[in-house]
Amino acid sequence: MTPTLEPIKDVNPKTGIGKDYLKTFGPLNLYLRSVFGTSTTTRIRKFAGDNLARFKHKFRKYEEWFPENEFEGVVTDQNRLHVRRLDEIVDGLNGLVTEGQILDTSENGRALPLFNEAMRIILGSKDFDYRAICQKGESEINRYFW
Repeated sequence: MTPTLEPIKDVNPKTGIGKDYLKTFGPLNLYLRSVFGTSTTTRIRKFAGDNLARFKHKFRKYEEWFPENEFEGVVTDQNRLHVRRLDEIVDGLNGLVTEGQILDTSENGRALPLFNEAMRIILGSKDFDYRAICQKGESEINRYFW
């Protein structure tokens, strides 16, 4: 008997990427929000940083998040290039974790640009800039993540 595959919910019609994939970037989202947001605490920033750096968070690739033996239509003609780029971004972020550079939010830091690019692909929003979004406040952040 062949198991029934679950459809991926909330697929972006522009990119073919399931919005649930945002969650693999959740720990980085929390950390960046704690750095750039207008309402955060030192305690939250430490927790978020520890979750990424000290506990060596591992970002999952698209097909790890949506295993093909559980979900239907994981990689399609529409999303194939996007999945490939998201996987490259995940490799880059995991490399930053390994190198101890994931918390670098300076102008030379690479995590924020990679996060922004991933969000642009997942959300289909060409102008996504998380630093600017965070500085506008919680209601603006929640537009994208709730």
